[in-house]
Amino acid sequence: MKIAIIGCGLMGSGVASLAAPEAELILIDRDLSRAEALASTRGGTASADLSAAADADVIAAVLPAPAVAETFLALAGLLRRGAIALDMATKGAVPPEAKAARPDVTFAEAKIIGSGIGVSLGLKAMLVTDLQEGEALRAVRGAFPGFADVAHGDPGLVPAINARGAYHGIRAAVEAEEELRRMGLPETWIQCASGCLVPGSVIGLSQNRMGEFNRRIAEQVRQELRGKERPEAE
Repeated sequence: MKIAIIGCGLMGSGVASLAAPEAELILIDRDLSRAEALASTRGGTASADLSAAADADVIAAVLPAPAVAETFLALAGLLRRGAIALDMATKGAVPPEAKAARPDVTFAEAKIIGSGIGVSLGLKAMLVTDLQEGEALRAVRGAFPGFADVAHGDPGLVPAINARGAYHGIRAAVEAEEELRRMGLPETWIQCASGCLVPGSVIGLSQNRMGEFNRRIAEQVRQELRGKERPEAE
């Protein structure tokens, strides 16, 4: 299987790391040096030209939203019959003109629940796609077995999920930092708490890998949140 990754930034590099180990990777970026750097660590061939994706079986475009329409319109004139082209830009959308021009190519939205830095650290992200259960979805699952799941669903929900998840994660770290600064602790101690203790506690919760101390804290937080949800007595 040939897999083309278009966009070799932080998230594109993460997506490449989730590809099937036996796949032949084609890494494409306007900045050739980024594609070459990723190829040197992940393997595969590097290119700055979209035409390098012409014979790929699965194409994952991991791009800023403003670049999506131009890229997919160009891909419509390049891809082979039967190819599967995925738009992984969180807020992007494949233009209808591209789909109309190539009914023999499967174009799909496929949005990532997760972050580039999280994937780079080995945390499990999920891919939500509008592909129905069938051959194309099975092919995508086979192409990217490193995702925790590749699921049919509404990709339009993913931007809100990522926004809320990022907000609450960052807020937790900022609140911890501010409280610890009020205690007069050295900055190196504070950064260690923010950079290791806070994310470690979040990961422990999400993976149900908590000791008794953190389990009690989790239950305390749940009770506090349930209390906020109760309407005040009239």
